[in-house]
Amino acid sequence: MLNEESVWLHGVVELEDGYEADAVARFSSRLIALARSRMPERLRGRVDPEDVVQSVFRSFFTGNQAGEFVFEESSDVWRLLAAITYRKVQQTIRHHHRQRRDVAREIAEDAAPPGTETAAT
Repeated sequence: MLNEESVWLHGVVELEDGYEADAVARFSSRLIALARSRMPERLRGRVDPEDVVQSVFRSFFTGNQAGEFVFEESSDVWRLLAAITYRKVQQTIRHHHRQRRDVAREIAEDAAPPGTETAAT
């Protein structure tokens, strides 16, 4: 007799209708929390962790459709999604720290731009 996890995994492996929605419902909140915890606060002002997770699911569904993954148990799906999330966050950090995009070069919104200081009168 198959348990609920085995039935769910069978749906993922066999690409059954609705497995995508089930995967999103099952893992989204944990993946968003993982992305948020790995993303520097300053970068979260530019990139929403939910956008990273959407990209994670796109990659997962594309790879799963192509038969790129092998799962022996349902926890394998979580481990793969967590690894994809971690890599995508790292790619996002590198992308936004490149020379002209460098998030560290941004001025805080409440700080006055250079050269606009007013002298006390």
